[in-house]
Amino acid sequence: MKTRYEYKPLIGMTSVTDIRGIKTYYEYDKAGRLQCVKDNDKNVISRYDYHYGSENNN
Repeated sequence: MKTRYEYKPLIGMTSVTDIRGIKTYYEYDKAGRLQCVKDNDKNVISRYDYHYGSENNN
């Protein structure tokens, strides 16, 4: 039994299948940042939002 990892070149890991056959999906935004993680039924487990501060601190 082995864990299977699938990757998208220049982006990152797209899914992991564990030894029980349970798959976890990883989705990325257009900038290549992790956007969300989904379970075997494609339900969102966690979501990531990126907020960047302004360089001007006036």
